[in-house]
Amino acid sequence: MPHFPQGTCAYGADLARAADLGVAASHQEIEIPLMTAAVIQHDVHEVACGCGRVHRAAAPDGAGAPGTVTYGVNLQAWRVYLMAAHAIPVHRCAELIEALTGARPSPGFVHGMLARRVPGAKAGQPPARLLPECLHDREDDVLRFLSDLRIPPTSNQAEGDVRPAKTQQKISGRLRSENTARHRYAIRGYISTAAKHGQNALTALRDALTGSPWMPPIPDPP
Repeated sequence: MPHFPQGTCAYGADLARAADLGVAASHQEIEIPLMTAAVIQHDVHEVACGCGRVHRAAAPDGAGAPGTVTYGVNLQAWRVYLMAAHAIPVHRCAELIEALTGARPSPGFVHGMLARRVPGAKAGQPPARLLPECLHDREDDVLRFLSDLRIPPTSNQAEGDVRPAKTQQKISGRLRSENTARHRYAIRGYISTAAKHGQNALTALRDALTGSPWMPPIPDPP
């Protein structure tokens, strides 16, 4: 954005008519635009064919049932990210979204986002059995750090990834149900893995909510 001197010089000359000597200094400022949620109305039309048949256009994906109001995938990704990645409680998440965009979803809808199409978690084997099975069936994966220096030899990173779970407990005291906890931690794992591969967390969540979740690339053989 160009800026030119305004007014007059000490001798009364109009600076607007002065000769431009080019850019003398540059200043950069990072800013985000003020955001306001926009209501997009999808009007589905019908047409009558010459044969007498009536044809109706298909509603866009995510538009919901006729006569209902839904929230777009960008707002959905925001909600999931705030709750799962930053342990923001449901009511505060709804208030924050309203303050930033003007849209105020109900707390019930916000809470239900954790169980939507973001990858879910499955019940596993007892922990005492998981380790022997892993060591027996995936020896190459367990010992890969010996031949591939990109693989850390410790679980420090994994322990750091689960630390926010304790933060969530400190903030809210508890999680409402086991299923909700599984959904929350599955989302956290998905976001964390995507970030380790240089992916933007909100973009990865948006892709998952639209049915095309990001998947890590298959590693090259050592």
